[in-house]
Amino acid sequence: MDVGVYFDLRNPPGWRQDWSRLYGFTLEAIQEAEHLGADSVWLSEHHLFEDGYLNQPLTYAAAVAARTRTVRIGTAILIAPFWNPVQLAEEATVVDLISGGRLDLGLGVGYRGPEFELFGADLNTRYRNHH
Repeated sequence: MDVGVYFDLRNPPGWRQDWSRLYGFTLEAIQEAEHLGADSVWLSEHHLFEDGYLNQPLTYAAAVAARTRTVRIGTAILIAPFWNPVQLAEEATVVDLISGGRLDLGLGVGYRGPEFELFGADLNTRYRNHH
């Protein structure tokens, strides 16, 4: 059996802590999960959440890659309509290189109207290639 751990780095107002501490502590938790035998770490993307949902999972995945050696690093998911395909491919390649080929890139189409508005994207045409 493979075991994965999932992190969205939410920091809700009622339990809010220092952002730098949360991000650093989560990296430590990921290292400990790897040490204890976890097979994978999963990160996801959302925008405009009051609790600070992780909005740049590839950036964070690069930090995870630099701090781990064996655990696979996955995105569950990146919201493809918000990304320029070339930029996405390049950023994912950098993470994959840093990790020694451990990146599992998961993509999705998204579903939240406010996020599409933020990126100037059309929710109704999210299944089409726009670039």
